[in-house]
Amino acid sequence: MSHSSRVICVDICNTIADVTTVTEGIFGPIPNPLAYFHPKTPAFFWRHRNIIAEKIFKTAPPIEGAPGAINQLACNYKIIYLTARPEWAKDITANWLKKHNFPAGDIICTQDKYSWVRKNPVILMFEDDPRHIKKIQTLVPVFVLAQPWNKGLGIRFESWRDIFDKPQNRQFNLHRAIAIRGVEISV
Repeated sequence: MSHSSRVICVDICNTIADVTTVTEGIFGPIPNPLAYFHPKTPAFFWRHRNIIAEKIFKTAPPIEGAPGAINQLACNYKIIYLTARPEWAKDITANWLKKHNFPAGDIICTQDKYSWVRKNPVILMFEDDPRHIKKIQTLVPVFVLAQPWNKGLGIRFESWRDIFDKPQNRQFNLHRAIAIRGVEISV
């Protein structure tokens, strides 16, 4: 199997970039931690270029362990960043990834991640948004960084270190990682 046919898609916001912390720093705590969006940032807030959304995308810290984990995965898999961020944020996202030492990879901005995954040779997705997880997990395994808003969905992990077979040697074995979490899937 060639490297290009072994595609892993990685979401950005709250999967590898901690946008919630920055958003709460600007707008205050999210009143309902089970809600995906902060009530002061409705969906249109993210779609239209504005100074606050730019600041959030530019200054969100990487989630601990994410750069190292994604770099390790990039040794054996093609990484594609599949994000619901708007197209206007593509350059900001590319600069953020480079600044935080994430591996190079295509950045696909779409609100319809399911259709994109269905049409491409994706073998695994990392995602946190329940709207996307529910659909995409019907196509491929979805590893879900545990957040209050995504309980009970996908193959959950608490830390980026948890996705590796043996953390001490940093090897990712897709079949073993899925089996450990009690999901029977053939990939």
